[in-house]
Amino acid sequence: MLTAAHCLYRPGTSQLWPTDNIRFHAGLRDGRAVASRGARDAAAHDLFQPTEPLSADNVAYDVALIRLAEPIPTNEVPPFYVHDDRIRTGAVSVVSYGKGRSNAQSRQKECQMLARQGDAMIFDCDVTFGTSGAPVCSHLNGRGRIMAVISGMIAVGGEKRSGGMVLPDRVTELKRQLRMQVAPPTANVRRITVGGGGNRSGLGAKFVRP
Repeated sequence: MLTAAHCLYRPGTSQLWPTDNIRFHAGLRDGRAVASRGARDAAAHDLFQPTEPLSADNVAYDVALIRLAEPIPTNEVPPFYVHDDRIRTGAVSVVSYGKGRSNAQSRQKECQMLARQGDAMIFDCDVTFGTSGAPVCSHLNGRGRIMAVISGMIAVGGEKRSGGMVLPDRVTELKRQLRMQVAPPTANVRRITVGGGGNRSGLGAKFVRP
């Protein structure tokens, strides 16, 4: 399960929530889920800085991967795939559970990917507090693919915008780390270690942590 890395940290700190605090509700609608699972393990990206502002550099690594305690059969909940095609500006959609509607899906059928800076992207999707970790989906060749997860809100030229990250390399790094981990008696969130810092240029916009 993909989410934003900052969702795994206690607000305003570098302290991670215990993994047994995490519960995933697949297909949650009107308070009812198709399937629910606890978490066995989780990894927040090592290059994400939880106590730093959500700059473009930080947004690019604001992603985490959670391994469920038990799998969910694909005939119950079909999985989404990560968008691994060329990143293009244009129409995307967002499904989220924002503040005040945590038990009901809210879908914006069409918003726009406006720009990319390194591995960070800017969208005009309408997000609010609690939308962090929501999937931003492309719609090429049928079923949507996850292009990014929402990291936070930003202000660009006086307009509210949202930020997300390019996923394929980040997901590969997180999957590799989870495969290498040996689950301890009580699973805890661990941060991964990867090489390389990538492009470290900024967007000139301030990200607001939800």
